[in-house]
Amino acid sequence: MGSLDNLKRFQPGQSGNPSGKAKGNVSIVVALKRLMADDPTYSPEAAAKIVWRHFIEGNPAAIKQVMDRIDGPIVSKVELDDVSNLSPEERQARLDQLANLGRARAVGSLVDGSDESDNLAD
Repeated sequence: MGSLDNLKRFQPGQSGNPSGKAKGNVSIVVALKRLMADDPTYSPEAAAKIVWRHFIEGNPAAIKQVMDRIDGPIVSKVELDDVSNLSPEERQARLDQLANLGRARAVGSLVDGSDESDNLAD
């Protein structure tokens, strides 16, 4: 197992990857675009039909993709109580609780169609 001794912060102005991406390495986006361009059977409509089929079958990733495209990503408003009297650990616990609640309600609203995003600080 590695040691934490070799983990150091970079100096201000110093890049974490000074030589940049190695020449010849292609990003996944570029590779996918090339595959789509080279595939005579690809069309945006064909891709949409595949995503739609997975959506109908209940695939969570497809549900998120379709809902984000139709309604936009779920945005939650959270109002925090006054936390100035809490210790840092208690504040973090409260933030974690709200984050977990937000994720649970976001998934629930996808499943049952409800929208409880305005009540996250309950």
